[in-house]
Amino acid sequence: MTQPHLVCVLNNDHLMELLEATLPDGPGYGRRAIDDTATVADHHGRPIIAAGKPGPRYGLLFSALAETAMTLSVMLWDGLEQEPSSSTVLWGSRHGIISMHNTPLETTTLELTSGGTLYEQVFDATNLGPLSPVSDTVQVPVKPRLLTNIAPGMDETQRRKAHDELTRLTAQALPEISAHLAAGRLRFMMLSIKLFSVDGIIDHDMFWIDTPAGILAPVSSGGMFSRTKHALAIMHPWAAWQNILEQLPNAQDIELWHDLAEATATERVNFDSTT
Repeated sequence: MTQPHLVCVLNNDHLMELLEATLPDGPGYGRRAIDDTATVADHHGRPIIAAGKPGPRYGLLFSALAETAMTLSVMLWDGLEQEPSSSTVLWGSRHGIISMHNTPLETTTLELTSGGTLYEQVFDATNLGPLSPVSDTVQVPVKPRLLTNIAPGMDETQRRKAHDELTRLTAQALPEISAHLAAGRLRFMMLSIKLFSVDGIIDHDMFWIDTPAGILAPVSSGGMFSRTKHALAIMHPWAAWQNILEQLPNAQDIELWHDLAEATATERVNFDSTT
């Protein structure tokens, strides 16, 4: 991993204060209007924000958060656990990528690295790796409620019933995956990304179930003049990665971020009044 340009360690109870004071929170682009009394310190007591302005060491971090043009989160859950085993948030701007990872510690570490590290960081966060080769494409028809009920955050009883139903549904078409499901060898992945692009605002979510025998991803077909059909399809890891790559910012998007930031450098947006 590329060495970070800047590292900031702060107490967990100060993290939300920092994000609420810096990150844009409305539908438009621009630096938000910051309360001139806002003050946030790092773990060593050094000011990150003092009286609404960045501290001496943290001007670049402040600008990178304030000019955020992409927010990407990746969460992984082992089995039917309700708490994620891994959680990563990336904020992108013309200044680079700020990363934050979940930790059992009482502090949070924010690292600012170059924009060129984005692919590497997303790949590491998704934990995609080599799996047994999948010989053909198989789709298992499912009802939308199964996809809803099996997702992390739902009622534990509902999740267990949905899990058992999916194990049964895959038994004939995907016996190896079904066996892994029955043994609890599965992992849920959710990726969410929102970014300003040359095509407008992109707001996209991805979800799949990962097993040692392959990835199950939701797909749908039909609609318009026929009933929409839902299924879980077997997916190669490279195809899952390709789907992610298609959502990430490209060179034109980064150029747009520079243009937007330069055009709004002296502006402050009161997002509460933005419609």
